[in-house]
Amino acid sequence: MRRLVLAALVTAVLALSTGCSSWPFDPNPRPDDGVGVDQQDDDREEPVTVDRGSADDASLSLTGDASSITLGTDAAAGDLLEVSATAPDSRPGAEQSDGTHVVALDGGAAIVRLAEDVAWDVDLAAGADTVDADLSATRVTGIVLDGGARSIELTLPRPDGDVPLEQRAGADQLVIHLPDGVGARVTVTSGAGGAQIDGESTQGIGSGTVLTTDGFDESDDHYEITVAGGLGNLTIDRV
Repeated sequence: MRRLVLAALVTAVLALSTGCSSWPFDPNPRPDDGVGVDQQDDDREEPVTVDRGSADDASLSLTGDASSITLGTDAAAGDLLEVSATAPDSRPGAEQSDGTHVVALDGGAAIVRLAEDVAWDVDLAAGADTVDADLSATRVTGIVLDGGARSIELTLPRPDGDVPLEQRAGADQLVIHLPDGVGARVTVTSGAGGAQIDGESTQGIGSGTVLTTDGFDESDDHYEITVAGGLGNLTIDRV
């Protein structure tokens, strides 16, 4: 009798062992992927925003440094400006100083969004490899390029009066897209390797050179562009 009971127990144990052996076993279990993604989202910095208020015009100064800067005019309703960075360790900040909204960039790729129904005075003093600023949907009262960059691309709106644009820091490439029919005068005070303006090329541009777009008339609303920092090449074309 005891032998029969013992045999039954052995049989049951073997059956359980055989059943368990088919279960998958992971010696290095991982947390659920969904939980990991949620945690990453929680750690991501929220964009820095400034309330729109009732401002009709505003001044912006970008300082610090970034690998790239993208500047547009698609801030959310109610925001005057919004700043975000794609790098997880970047911590941009914004403060107001003497009426100017100073945005301090902290490395990585920075995205700055402005309210389009505001007239902007922009000082790009942050250093970056590339700058891409599309301001065509807003109004611009002045632009200063104070930060060095390999490539700067500006898409500009129609000017109201004579709007100054000053390039003060070195750049390899400066590309300016203007609306059809908008004139520009370029005064070079530091020298430039070359320029292509409305398809016409000029090389070896020395200090004191003045160039204009096709059909330029200084009595019309236009851009006054000053090249005061070392510049490899200037391109002005139409969008």
